[in-house]
Amino acid sequence: MSTSSALNNKILILGSGPAGLIAAKTLLDDGFTDVTIMTAATAPGGVWAPDSAGGQMYPGLKTLSPKGMLQFSQLEVVVDRPDLTTDYAGEVSAYMDQFFTKFLAGRAKVQWGPTWDRVVLCPGPFTVPYTPTSLLLAAPDYEGLLVHSSKVTGENVKRIEGMGPDAKVVIVGGGKAAADLAVWCAGLGQDVTMVTREPKLFQLNDEKKVGMRWNRKFLHGTWLGGWLVRKAMSAMFKKMGITESSPLYRKIPSFLWVGLGSLGGPSDPGPDGFIGMVQRGVIKIVKGVSAQSLKGSSLILSDGNALEADVTICATGYSDPFSFIPLDVRTQLGIEAISPSGPPPKDIFKGFTSLSQPPAPPSPTRAPHVYLGMLPCGRWEQKDLMVLGCTVAPKGTLITEIGSHWIASVFRGTPLRELPSNSAEAFEICEDHANWVRARYPGDDMLSKCGKWVPMTSSDQYIDTLLEQMGLSTKRQDNSPFGLGYYFVSACPARCVSSDDFSAEYSSGPVDFGRFLTAIFLVSGLALPLVLAHSGVIAELAGWMSAAGGVVGYGTIITYSHFFAIQIEGF
Repeated sequence: MSTSSALNNKILILGSGPAGLIAAKTLLDDGFTDVTIMTAATAPGGVWAPDSAGGQMYPGLKTLSPKGMLQFSQLEVVVDRPDLTTDYAGEVSAYMDQFFTKFLAGRAKVQWGPTWDRVVLCPGPFTVPYTPTSLLLAAPDYEGLLVHSSKVTGENVKRIEGMGPDAKVVIVGGGKAAADLAVWCAGLGQDVTMVTREPKLFQLNDEKKVGMRWNRKFLHGTWLGGWLVRKAMSAMFKKMGITESSPLYRKIPSFLWVGLGSLGGPSDPGPDGFIGMVQRGVIKIVKGVSAQSLKGSSLILSDGNALEADVTICATGYSDPFSFIPLDVRTQLGIEAISPSGPPPKDIFKGFTSLSQPPAPPSPTRAPHVYLGMLPCGRWEQKDLMVLGCTVAPKGTLITEIGSHWIASVFRGTPLRELPSNSAEAFEICEDHANWVRARYPGDDMLSKCGKWVPMTSSDQYIDTLLEQMGLSTKRQDNSPFGLGYYFVSACPARCVSSDDFSAEYSSGPVDFGRFLTAIFLVSGLALPLVLAHSGVIAELAGWMSAAGGVVGYGTIITYSHFFAIQIEGF
């Protein structure tokens, strides 16, 4: 198929969340002429859409990410507050609507068409709420309100608020949604109890060994690195006032296995934040148990105890985002989760000192085989079905934006570098990735419940893979000793060949060449970022910060050189 004919293909995008919006814009910008967005909501944003449009924003929902991680490169998040965080869900909702209005209104269709040549599935990993089956089966015998955290909206909010301060609320779960809703209910004066196997406080960096950067290798591959991380965690507990008697305290292990997610933390400080309310006893926590059943006005726990509950809120995550598609169709499309072909290799953590003592054997969880979370192995030859926005990772907006360009390249027929040559090779790569996740996060069924690919904190490696396959540069200086050494090396050419004779008559080829090389370094370290910022290639703030870093580096070198020159003259 020629590029010109490929651009005339009818493309359907299922979902209008961040992934769906950026996929539509990228495809239109890349020359595709017939792009349609299909969505269950009546406004753009996906889960961030307003309640009235079918969104899932419970009261008090705030993000933990700075605004730079929740925006696309083409449109800046503007908030009328002095801080840089995008805390409130309403601001994210307004941003998604602004993005749609500016870039897609009048360009992308929002309707259903008869047939489609290409389809991009963008339901998002947080689409289908998961409530334990045992609680759903017991719901008819329950006298209170059973609701998932994503459904604490609209009429359910009014119902909970109408119960007054005497209501007893039990929240099942230990993640961020559980903490947010606990704070909200406690703010209403209600009696709040959280039931969780383990409060999730921190998420430590970890990534697959291939391509791991020097700082991560130090933390994960040496005893000293692990010791420093444990000390840092101890200091964080101490700073937040979490002692061994606190229900939030968890023993810091000798290996770096900790729960995923974030519960409270520095972003929610003070006595009225989650940690403060737990410390004051306003929010009670029952650890080490799970919700078993419902009976009368009580929630039955796995240890046999019962908690009186007028309201039971399940902050228990989400199911497979493609569960709305019939099983036989999911199987045919290659997006149905399948059982592992065998246990992970025994040496899967070889070289990882920090992961040398797993707390549990690998989980035999089912996993879909979708290459890089975007191209189902079952549609490898046709390449007519793509998935976007189902990765579970930080920098999610950036990942979906880069992923949309990767998808557009495949749809255009642009050759990609190091792409598996056939579906069997792609399947093997997916299975290797699934084995890592099964071993690294035993007990978490995130592969089949949350997303098709789990880069987690190795998102930089995942982004690098996408860029490299599209033939783009991935060279960066962050977290690398090269950035600091660059400024010291830059002065060497002129220093090595310079002379004390600066008279007008003096001329020397080597000296001039040395100064020329130093000037090149100087321009690339100071002037180039400003030029790139002025031309719009990088953000203006990034340009000034890069230049400021160059000034600090060169200023330090010049200052020290001048100081030592004075000392030598004294002799």
